[in-house]
Amino acid sequence: MIQAALPCNVCQQPLAEPIYRAAPQSSLSSLRRAMDGTLEVFCCDACGHIQTAELCDNGSFYDTEYDILVNSEEEDQIYAVENGQKIFRADHQVATFQRKLALQGALHEGARVVDFGCAKSATMRLLKQQRPDVNVHLFDISDRYVGFWEKFLSPEQWATYTIPPAWQRSFDVVSSFFSLEHIPDLTTALRNIHGLLRDGGVLYAIVPNTFTNSVDFLVADHVNHFTHTSLQTLLANHGFDLLEADAHSHRGAFVVTAARRPGDSKVAPVLDAQALVDTQSAARKLAHFWQQASSHLTDFEAQHGSAPAVIYGAGFYGAYTASNLQQPHALRAFVDQNPYLQGSSLAGKPVVALDSIPDEVEVVYLAVNPVIADEVRHTVEAAYPNRFRYFRFQP
Repeated sequence: MIQAALPCNVCQQPLAEPIYRAAPQSSLSSLRRAMDGTLEVFCCDACGHIQTAELCDNGSFYDTEYDILVNSEEEDQIYAVENGQKIFRADHQVATFQRKLALQGALHEGARVVDFGCAKSATMRLLKQQRPDVNVHLFDISDRYVGFWEKFLSPEQWATYTIPPAWQRSFDVVSSFFSLEHIPDLTTALRNIHGLLRDGGVLYAIVPNTFTNSVDFLVADHVNHFTHTSLQTLLANHGFDLLEADAHSHRGAFVVTAARRPGDSKVAPVLDAQALVDTQSAARKLAHFWQQASSHLTDFEAQHGSAPAVIYGAGFYGAYTASNLQQPHALRAFVDQNPYLQGSSLAGKPVVALDSIPDEVEVVYLAVNPVIADEVRHTVEAAYPNRFRYFRFQP
């Protein structure tokens, strides 16, 4: 029996053969956990969207299994380290959010904002501390985070599973911080977001940019890897004017702002033909990179035998590196500067601070975005001059 082609989540056109297929049983979720099934990634010929086939029921997964940053109210991910100072993601996000929306005039006194797919919503908690005049609401398809919400909002300001009818066309801003990449049914999601906004209201979304954070290509529960052309298509098809898809203000991501068109008016997306070709070419280049990455890792490991090693980075890159090691017994620990990860474990190994690398270690796997690999190596070298041999993912 011939299986029907998978439709594009953005434009609904049938997808051709996958541009990337991972080794069986090597799929990892964004929470660094193994997922059943074989990772397959596609690129849409019509809009340039990069899409991963679903490996589970995403609605059930996010309702009952997805527990990101739930150990404490303060737990967060490191966005950057500058001059030795850690900048956490929520702090960077709230600063960028206010700066961008000030330019649009959308975050005025008393503005109504709803965080769509909010999870713990640390960004909105910080926004309320800095801008108590803003009327914040939260929506998620899980009630697992209510304990965090009730610490800074009252019950009428949040909803789970179903959007209250009274919320329709009442918001100045809908925010979405790293949620749209998880949603297979973008048509329903964008219809809901459109319905929440007043005419001229602004959608503010941050989504991963797999071309500047290449490992996003491998995240099994990120079913959408947005490109500039697919964002243009998605927003135009659902009644939005794209104001900006900024690839610079948040490292490894697009910061998207789009205005709701009046009423239900829509315009057909007009894509630059060369931009579409370039997007598809870049997607195939990225697929080739990851097809080669595991063999490069294996070659490096073979050259260094069973030398004691650590993996720098306890995020997705680190989990991917560990899962591809042929001699995992040589791994002593993961190293990470995030204090919320230190003291935990990954792949059965402890996560330690930079100053706690075991004395016997000879090899460091730089399991970080290739864009910052040189910077990270300099940091390690400053603490341990001329001590280690290094592996890094080459862009």
